[in-house]
Parts: sequence; C-alpha cells; structure tokens
Amino acid sequence: MQKILIAIQLSNAAELTVAINDIVELQHEKFQIDTKLILNNTWLDAHTTAQIAQKKLQTILLEDKFESGKTHKIIFEYSKARNYDFVVVANLIQYNYFKNNINELLAPLNAETAYLTGGDSVASQFGIINYVQKKVFKKQLNLFPKICIYNTHYLAKIPYLYNSDSASFVNEIAIQMVLSDFKFVEIKSDIQIKIPNTSKWETLNVFFGAYLHSLGIFYQNKFDIIEDNQQYSLKLGYASSHTYAIDAVAPNTKVIDIGAGPFGVGHELKNKNCSVVTVDQFDIPDKYKLDKHIVTNLDSDFSISIKEYDCILFLDIIEHLVNPEAFMAKLSEQFSYKKQKIIFTTANISFFPVRMMLMLGYFNYGKSGILDKTHTRLFTFSTFKQLITDARLTVLAVKGIPAPYPKAIGDNFISRMMLAINLFLIKISKGLFSYQIYIEAETNPSVFYIVNESLNNEEK
Repeated sequence: MQKILIAIQLSNAAELTVAINDIVELQHEKFQIDTKLILNNTWLDAHTTAQIAQKKLQTILLEDKFESGKTHKIIFEYSKARNYDFVVVANLIQYNYFKNNINELLAPLNAETAYLTGGDSVASQFGIINYVQKKVFKKQLNLFPKICIYNTHYLAKIPYLYNSDSASFVNEIAIQMVLSDFKFVEIKSDIQIKIPNTSKWETLNVFFGAYLHSLGIFYQNKFDIIEDNQQYSLKLGYASSHTYAIDAVAPNTKVIDIGAGPFGVGHELKNKNCSVVTVDQFDIPDKYKLDKHIVTNLDSDFSISIKEYDCILFLDIIEHLVNPEAFMAKLSEQFSYKKQKIIFTTANISFFPVRMMLMLGYFNYGKSGILDKTHTRLFTFSTFKQLITDARLTVLAVKGIPAPYPKAIGDNFISRMMLAINLFLIKISKGLFSYQIYIEAETNPSVFYIVNESLNNEEK
C-alpha cells in the first residue's frame, strides 16, 4: 500500500487549537494516509501538548516558523527521507478540502502521476498568463489550486530547492513539472475563491521569469530542466545562421559539420545532394545520423582528417571551446593547396541588448543565446575575425545575423517586422545590431603542409 503524508502548515498558535479539533484519522482503501502537524516549538505549552497526546496526533517540530516555500522544501525532503510515495503541504482550509473530497482526489492517483491538483482551473487563468502558458508550456496549468499532491519519486528529479521560499513556490514547481513533461492531473471543483491582486501579480512575475528564461534572456537554475543534447533547433525560413550556411554550401559537395548535434543543418544539405559527416561530443540516435557520425571531444587532441572535404562547418561551436586559438592552430596544420570553404558562426557579445544590460549592471548567463552558460569564450566581429585570420585563412564574407524573432515569439507578422527592422539596422552597424556573426573563409596551404610536401618530394 502506498503512503501519503499530509503536512498541515499553521499560521500561528491560535490555529493550533482549531487544528486539534479538525484533524481526524483519514482512511482510504488504496493508500495509507499519515496526517502530521508542522509545529513551532514556541507554540507548545503543557495544555496543547496534552491535547496533542490525547488525540494521538503526529507532529513535525521545527525551531522556527518559515515562509510557505521553505516549508514545502523542508517537508519534501522529510517525506523523501521517510519513504512516502506522495506528499501534501496544506493549510487548514486545504486540509478540510482534501478531507471532504478524498475519494475524488485519490481515485486518479497512481505511481505515474507526478502532480495532482484540485480546484477550478478555468477561472484561474487571466491575461498574459494565458499567452505564456500556451506559448512556452503548451499546457494550461491550475495557477491557484486548492490542493496539490506531489509524487516524491518525481520530486527527486526536479531542482525545487532553487525555488523561492515564498508562496510563489507553488507556481514555480508547477512550471517545473510541466517543463519536465511529467504527467499531471487536474480535478475540477465548483468551489470559487477570490484571488487577491497581490497573488496575481506574484504569479505574473513567476511566469514572466519563466518566459524570459525560455527565450535565453535571464537564466534561472530552477527552470533549467532539459539536460540532453536536443535543446538546439534549426532556424530556417528567415535570415539566420543556418539559412546563410545552407545557402553557402554548393550542391554535390562533401561536407563535415563539426559540433553538429542531433538536429544540425546536415539534413537540409542532404536535399542538395551533399555527402555529410557530422562530428559532436555526444552520440546521437541512429535516425538522425547521416553518412557518418564521429564522436570526439574538440578540447582534446583533434585528430580527424578534414582534407577530403569541400566545405567545413563550425556553426555556433567555437565559443564552446576552452582554447579556440590552439584549436584553430592545430586545425590549420591540415590546410593544403586544395581550396576548402570554412563557415563560422558565433554569438556577438557586442549586440545592443547585451550592451544595455551591462550598462544597467546585468550579465546574466542563459540556457541559450548569446550568454549561453556553456559558452567559454565570447567574441565581437573584430576578435572573431582575428581568430580566423590568425589561422591563415582568407576571409571571403562577413555578415551580421539578426535575432531569431520567429523562433522566440512565433513566425508571425510581428516577428517578421522585427526581423526586417533588425536587418535594416545591421546595415547601419553590424557590431551594434547583429545577434550573431557569420564569416566565410577559404583555406591556404599551411607551413606544416608545405614543409611535409617538400620533405616527401626529396625522398622520392
């Protein structure tokens, strides 16, 4: 039989007397239910202690009273340590709601249910929150649930300890559950409650913060849920690094895409009848592999031969290297008399919004974008061009790439208009208004190659 912990959070000592009278032993055919009072030691006197003992109530004693969010964290850790399967943190109103609707709430609960809420989900939606939920989370959440039941197995998989100590914790963990794509269940109720404007404002702040995180603007640990190698997607159908690179590769050529990931441009190049080899530090599912996939760490000894390829792609990868200068120097040793095109893209650290953030004292790494937390090096147009020319490459073209508005806010009239404005501003100043840097270069025979050729000729 699975175990449920209901931990009742009281506001003050006066509520303790009410709680002692209200709490009863809850029973259910599928679950063992333990109800425990969260008590501050200073609330206990001889009389209340005797009452608790007389009613055989279970307690969790704390030395102090904490905000709702921190109390949730404490109880979640406690429930995991005591091997509970499900946990509820409730005030007296929520406890009575649970007690009166126990069969309805627990009927759909099973091991695969990560999160169950009870309440009126429709009335809780308002204004911009609707847009954020549909755009970012693809699901409608119960923003102001009357009860939340959490599966401790799934709690262990999300970083809830980063969440707020305030009442915003409930909204934050709901977002985490959805971002994790865990199964959640909503039980609708006819009971209506009036939501204070302060609660609506706090909820708006939480969802707006999650939205900014999804755009790669303000990184927050608590919403950093995705950990695999599938977080990057192609930016096609508008001016972007991927569109420019695909257009620059000639049909029927041999291409090596270094740092490709599972969704690289190689699949689009196959439509141009190109032979494509991908290189990445991770293996990828077979269904995404093209002519060949090579797993290697570019920060270790780069021993892959590039001599046979007509075009080499370094799309958004140089900034991830620990020592780009050493890598480029090692790569250039393979350059021969055969002319090869190399295409580089990277983030532009001098992009206007980043400059404005710096001016205001912000430098916040994100999940993606210019300040992606995995970027170890940051470049401007001049420093990126210098890195390339130092490897004795001839620069053929330099372009500024606009911000991917269609990816951020959807492919619509507004995003297309912002894209057009960004492209116009790039003509005025690439350094100031480019989101990314795009450079096409051509190889020249390296000193190492020329010397080796001469030595080989002498031996013949």
